[in-house]
Amino acid sequence: MIIIEDSKNYSQIYQDMFALLGDKDAVMKIHEHYGGMMVNFPRKLYSQSYTEKYICENYGVQPINMISSHLGIGTRRVMQIAKELGLTKPRRKSTESQENKALYKKI
Repeated sequence: MIIIEDSKNYSQIYQDMFALLGDKDAVMKIHEHYGGMMVNFPRKLYSQSYTEKYICENYGVQPINMISSHLGIGTRRVMQIAKELGLTKPRRKSTESQENKALYKKI
């Protein structure tokens, strides 16, 4: 494999990747693995199981807008998932967090 030192010699998408990643080797690996394919990236970064776990651990401990911002979902969706998981907002942060963790282990 020949790695070209000047990224201007690459196609535009690979120039963009190089500018973003700053690593020619990473760009070459992406080209080798995905070259010729159509690749779409989902808007959601995290899996459903991670999302549920994160909400269980942080619902009532962190503000809902911080949870939604971290997960990349809306505040209504955070509240909907919390309701589906049977979570309630705590009166005391430490007690609620422990209850949510125990509840998540049951899931």
